[in-house]
Amino acid sequence: MLPNLRQAIWTAAVATTFAVFVATSVYVDIAHVRVKLVERSIEASDGRVVVSLNDRMADDLIAPWALIARVRHASATPMLFRVTVGGEPACERSVSAGGSTRIDCAVTGPWRRASEAPEIGVVAAGPWTLEYLEIATHHGNTTGPLMSYVIPADGATFVRPSRLWGFLTFAAVAALLLLGPATADPVAVQVASRVVGALALSLIAIVLVAPLVSAYRVVIWTGTVVEWVVAIGVLRLVYSLSTRITVPQVAGLLTIGMFVLTASMGTRALSGADSYGYVSQADLWLRGDLKIPQPFTVEAPWPNADRAFAPLGYQPSPQDNRVIVPTYAPGLPLLLALAKRVGGQTAMHFVVPFSTAVLVLATFGLDRRLGSDTAGLIGAYLLAASPVLVTYALVAMTDMPVAAAWAVAFYAALGRSACATP
Repeated sequence: MLPNLRQAIWTAAVATTFAVFVATSVYVDIAHVRVKLVERSIEASDGRVVVSLNDRMADDLIAPWALIARVRHASATPMLFRVTVGGEPACERSVSAGGSTRIDCAVTGPWRRASEAPEIGVVAAGPWTLEYLEIATHHGNTTGPLMSYVIPADGATFVRPSRLWGFLTFAAVAALLLLGPATADPVAVQVASRVVGALALSLIAIVLVAPLVSAYRVVIWTGTVVEWVVAIGVLRLVYSLSTRITVPQVAGLLTIGMFVLTASMGTRALSGADSYGYVSQADLWLRGDLKIPQPFTVEAPWPNADRAFAPLGYQPSPQDNRVIVPTYAPGLPLLLALAKRVGGQTAMHFVVPFSTAVLVLATFGLDRRLGSDTAGLIGAYLLAASPVLVTYALVAMTDMPVAAAWAVAFYAALGRSACATP
């Protein structure tokens, strides 16, 4: 009983830590403004360099924002540098002698553009050189397996995921821990799992503690967290398959592989008039109004001008021809709207790949009930390998969600009447 209780407490603690991490340090969307003001060295005049800020992109900066400078001085002792923005003090740093030194400031004052371009001043008591100067919403960022941003500790330029993301993270991490390596697994597997877990917890601890002990905060993209959890789950599943493989497990791997393939290869932009009709209608559902006013159509000097200005997927309203309304069925747009509400704009991209994965899995279950496990796996593989399916799985159209819904409906309608034997 004690080992089970201990495992439950450990699982709850770790899963809660991950959920808190997702709720506080993960972003769905983030402001990205970066203005390079100085890229060539400027010698200070009387210990001062002043740079006029006349880039309109700076209007999008929301305090606190980052100011990054690189300075060099030849003094034998440390030199104090003071940075001002629009005449107001921003920060000051003591820079040791020798080599180039980076200065990071978090500008917390209100950002208001005056009639003239505001000035950024860097002042020190002695000769020195300004090698680089930029202002941005962030102090730095990484790409690849770890997509993250370093922003001012009090920065609010990123959109946090909804509470549902925290709940799903808690559930996924708890499931991975409860289904983790058993004591009967080889020592190498147990050690590898503990090392990976320790590294993940260490990274999360650093991210959570950073804003408490420094002027910086690290935020990580939602997709990166999802990729980590999925990767760990897939590795665990692959190990399980290598020791005791079953046909349903192979079907599960095929389903996961189909989702990963279509999600990574699919277009993330509107690729045609049909896709535009579905995605734009999703935004209308989120807005709570399915009407788009177009009063200018009544001024056009040709017949049926209201229809000429209605794109595919829309038509003039029967009640008012100065308004267009959607004509596409609301199923896919509602799914896209739900995804955007939960995970932001990027999450809409995963609706069709997820539907494709559901279709493959439902086909396996359907053929399994009609015939056998082997028949189900063959049917799922032939479907996944179909060029037609792959083509339609890469665009935001209704074909895959509708096919998945019908497959699930037929699977449920069959009940347990058919056999399911190897």
